[in-house]
Amino acid sequence: MARAEEYEDRRRELLEAVFRITAERGLDEVSIRTVAAEAGVSVAKVQYYFRTKDELLLAGFEHVMQLLETRQQRLDYSGPMRQVLRDCLLVWLPIDAERIASTRVFLAFAVRALHSPQLAEIEVKLEEEVVSSLAALIARGQELGQIRAGVDPEQQAQLLLAVLDGLTLQMLLNPEVMTVRRGTAAVDAYLDALCSS
Repeated sequence: MARAEEYEDRRRELLEAVFRITAERGLDEVSIRTVAAEAGVSVAKVQYYFRTKDELLLAGFEHVMQLLETRQQRLDYSGPMRQVLRDCLLVWLPIDAERIASTRVFLAFAVRALHSPQLAEIEVKLEEEVVSSLAALIARGQELGQIRAGVDPEQQAQLLLAVLDGLTLQMLLNPEVMTVRRGTAAVDAYLDALCSS
């Protein structure tokens, strides 16, 4: 294994430890020491890759963003636009164990971004990319006659993101009321309205 590849593998293992700690115990539990213990390495090994906790957190947020973006890139974009949009939205909803973990981690970092300009920059960039991507899909759906012609794609994309944010919080905080079935039904109702002629 090449040295650069080995370096990236070790770094990724530490970031996965950050992810697990955040998903299970919250972001306040992340430290150089807890990451070392979770990854089964020395504190010095973690500090070799991340000199400070701030560096570790910044890289941890970038890591969870990459996980979410990779999941989005794996989608099939060739079907009917309503299904494509639905699949894109469900990437972000906590509808299974993997997505529950990733949304918990994302939200933990997003809250921390309120007081960290570096984390806020990452969050804002992702939000802009998501809105741009959704707006492009909505515009494409309009071209294909599959989405109502009279709606503004960017405005609808921003509204969809707001709906996702609200549903995600409700599904994580009150899963007995906002169940997976109800959450996905809310997405479907929104898309039905968007795609109706």
